[in-house]
Amino acid sequence: LLKFTNPSGGEYLPAIMDSGTSCLVIPGDRLGGKLQNNPFNDFTDLWSEDTSFWVTIGGKTFEIPYHSWFLAETNQTCVQPSPAGMQGLLIGD
Repeated sequence: LLKFTNPSGGEYLPAIMDSGTSCLVIPGDRLGGKLQNNPFNDFTDLWSEDTSFWVTIGGKTFEIPYHSWFLAETNQTCVQPSPAGMQGLLIGD
């Protein structure tokens, strides 16, 4: 979902891992041109059942499985756009 404008292989966005937050918060804009896309818009257009998110932290890749970000009881995703000014990701539990 993160399509960097000038990819060189070392791109990243800062992320906060927060056990007090239940959802995934991803950029809702192009972050001042750092990205060539709007990740939240792409997510809403492309998500499908049983699809995982993959996050790389410190060179290790972790899966965020579908059942962690989809709320079956309410039939909705637990993925939200970041608020204005936020320059990264928020990964809840």
